[in-house]
Amino acid sequence: VLKEEPDSREALDGLAGAYYRQSDSTGEWGARSRIAELAPEDLDNQVRMVELMIQQGRLDEAKQRTEELMEANDSADLNALYREMNIEAPAFSLASGSYDDYQLLQLTNTYDNAVVRYTIDGSEPGPNSPAYSDGIVLSYPTITLRAKAIGYLGYESPEVQLDFSITKPAEAVPIRNSSTLQRIASSVFGRSWNDVVYNYEFAQIRELYLLGEYRIDEEELEAVFYESGYSQYSSMYSEWGDFDLSFAPYMPFLKTLAVGYQKQLDLAPLASLRCIENLSLLNNNIVDISPLAG
Repeated sequence: VLKEEPDSREALDGLAGAYYRQSDSTGEWGARSRIAELAPEDLDNQVRMVELMIQQGRLDEAKQRTEELMEANDSADLNALYREMNIEAPAFSLASGSYDDYQLLQLTNTYDNAVVRYTIDGSEPGPNSPAYSDGIVLSYPTITLRAKAIGYLGYESPEVQLDFSITKPAEAVPIRNSSTLQRIASSVFGRSWNDVVYNYEFAQIRELYLLGEYRIDEEELEAVFYESGYSQYSSMYSEWGDFDLSFAPYMPFLKTLAVGYQKQLDLAPLASLRCIENLSLLNNNIVDISPLAG
């Protein structure tokens, strides 16, 4: 059709749609550029061209073009698109400074169009940096936190930097005295029984599973908390565990804890934990649940 009628809007629209369905952004750009020449007032076409700029990584150009279009058009689609280009900087619950105890740093603003990425070693945060979920434990003696929000279109917020000093004394955790602490040090940190593990390292742990002692099969443990509940897949143990909860004082921000198949579990150490949200205690021969009061 375009060979016979090079200016056919219907044919150009069809061609742009065909390229769109083929995910051919280069071909679609060519067709839509021709439409823009013939009908610059076609706002839907202009908006789609901005979206193509974003797909092609031309973020600054797309934002500038959006601003130009907004000056001449009052469009809900343009306004919505422009909001996605302007990502608010992260705001946190604590200011830079010196603290005499470990802290839980929390995000105080919310996003429905971006993910907050952060680092705690002073390096620049990027798409592969840890994503903020439910708090950042500040326990290392010195922390330089850098964070920014990255929107799903690729636009980034201004960066935030916070510097913290934690003056609580660094002390070695006596893992040699506890098989439970040894197992945690080995599983979480890859340390052996004669390595030194510090209190500020244990304080970073927010999720812990202690189920059984030895598994008959060689599959990874499948015991997971979901938003709607807790699931433990069928598992068999050759020997019940003899773990205890002596780790509790070293993990003040522990959020998720599952302990199962222990010979006799004393819950007393759990009384000191105040951040627990997900707790599962299965087949531990528990005789006293009063430490869970409150």
